[in-house]
Amino acid sequence: MPSIFACGDVVGPYLFSHMAWLQASTAVRNMFIPWRKKIQYNAATWVIFSVPELASAGLTEAMARERFGESIRIFKVPYTMLDRAYMDQSTIGLGKFICDTRGRILGAHIIGARAGELISEIQVGKRYSLRLEDFFSVVHPYPTYGELIWKASKIAYVERLQRSLIVRSARWLVSIFNRNKIGV
Repeated sequence: MPSIFACGDVVGPYLFSHMAWLQASTAVRNMFIPWRKKIQYNAATWVIFSVPELASAGLTEAMARERFGESIRIFKVPYTMLDRAYMDQSTIGLGKFICDTRGRILGAHIIGARAGELISEIQVGKRYSLRLEDFFSVVHPYPTYGELIWKASKIAYVERLQRSLIVRSARWLVSIFNRNKIGV
C-alpha cells in the first residue's frame, strides 16, 4: 500500500539500528515529498560488536564470483601487518577486499579490532565507485588501524602497475638483455 510507511525490524532485510534510522528518515521524506526515494540495500554495511569485531559492506566473495565469475580480484591484509595491532596486542584479524577487474570495490569484510570504524571508509569508496588503489594516495595516520586499508590499496596499486603494458614491456626487454648478456 502506498500510504503505509514502516521501518526497522518489521521491514528488514537488515536488523541493525543504523538501517532502521535510514528507513525511518526515508519513510518520513516519502510521506511529505511526492517523488519517492528508494533505499539502496546493496549499499548496506553491518557490524557485529564481538571480540574481535566483524564488519561487512557489499558483496561477499561467493556473491561476487556468482555475479562476475572468476574475473574478480581479492586482496587480503592480515592484522599482523599493522604495527598498531602489535601495540594493542590485537594481531588477530584480517581485511578482505573484493574488487572487479577495474579495481572498483564490490565488497569488503573485516574481522579484528576497530573493524566497525574501518568499514565506513571502504563504504564511502564503494558508494562513489572508487578503486581500492585510490586509497593509496590518501595519507593514513601511523600507527593506526586505518593502515589496513592503505596497505590493501598499496597491494592493489602495485598489482595494477605490474599488469600495465609499460611494466610488462620493460620486463620483457630486461629479460632479452639478460639472456643476451649470459650468452656472451
